[in-house]
Amino acid sequence: MSEGEIASAIRKVEWPMIILTAIIAIATAANVIVYWCESESSSKQTQKLIDTAKIQANAAGDQADAAQQFSDTAEDINGRMSDAVDQLTAAAENAKTSIKATQDALQLEQRAWVFISAMQLKPLVLNDPFTVEYLIKNEGKTPATPRKEGRIFMWISPGRPAGRLDDVAPTPEHRVGVIFPETVYGPSPISSTDNGGQRVVQAGDIASYNAKPPTLWIYIYGRLVYTDAFGKGHTTSFCAVSNGTDLFGACPEGVWPTYAK
Repeated sequence: MSEGEIASAIRKVEWPMIILTAIIAIATAANVIVYWCESESSSKQTQKLIDTAKIQANAAGDQADAAQQFSDTAEDINGRMSDAVDQLTAAAENAKTSIKATQDALQLEQRAWVFISAMQLKPLVLNDPFTVEYLIKNEGKTPATPRKEGRIFMWISPGRPAGRLDDVAPTPEHRVGVIFPETVYGPSPISSTDNGGQRVVQAGDIASYNAKPPTLWIYIYGRLVYTDAFGKGHTTSFCAVSNGTDLFGACPEGVWPTYAK
């Protein structure tokens, strides 16, 4: 081939190559633009997700703060309620104690007080029993109901005073009805032969009674057991002694058994 033909053939091949190269370049540019657009869009979406996550995180933090505040408030309320309950409980206990004290004081003022108000020895008669008459009185403001546990004893001690008086058996049961306030009951007798006793007045007893100083001691002692108008039980211990006289005085401390309640 001649040089002209070769050149013509080359030109025929170059144009399609140029066109193809241009098409490839355009396609590449288009791909770049699409990729950039997609990248930009993806970046914006990612940013939106990040922003949304931040918003949710902030909201969660706010909720956590609110929950903590609620917890603190609830704890404070519970604490205040607990303090209020304690104060009310203490006030109730104080009120109950005050009411009980008032009730006790009222009952103490109004209750029955039963005791032996007087005793007198009857004249000694040879071979007769020793006999003492006594009175019972209620110095309180309400009635008293005697109970069967009440006892009254007599003890004759010639020659010297008794060192210690004990319950003796058999013991006559002291019986009396309801004891009303400011009323004296009696005289009621007790003798040395009550309930099977054998002791009677002997000549030596009369001589000891009349001796100067007297050497005959006659003891009356025991307990009055009763229930007051408020249902509470009480016991009054008593002991009286006669020495050369028909009247009785209090026994020395520690001589007689004490039952008082």
